[in-house]
Amino acid sequence: AVGATPLQAPELLGGAKVRPQEACPGVLPGTVPEVVLEFWAPAPACEHRARFFSRPLGIDFVRKTPVRVKGVAPNSVAEQAGVKTEMVLRSINQVSIEGKPLAEVQDILRSCALRLPERHPSNENAL
Repeated sequence: AVGATPLQAPELLGGAKVRPQEACPGVLPGTVPEVVLEFWAPAPACEHRARFFSRPLGIDFVRKTPVRVKGVAPNSVAEQAGVKTEMVLRSINQVSIEGKPLAEVQDILRSCALRLPERHPSNENAL
């Protein structure tokens, strides 16, 4: 991959570790782990929903609010989900993050991503 590496979940937006069950909205016990991120895309102006079932997500976010996509790792889950640079994160698992402090958004993202199983390159072509 040229110059970009997908972020591992504990590194998402800062590095502090959070227990996976903490702070992740919209999670029902015993359900298949999933993270749904909703974005606002400035050009063309539209909403975009990306669903994640494995990590790393492959998204690098700016470290300020509003939380915006700074980069997307090539061949990552995020790239496959259609995430693009400059998209603004609006919700996580259908819970709005607008107006929340950056630290809280970081905690939510981190805890939700940690619930997902790790993606292993050797399993990419498996059904």
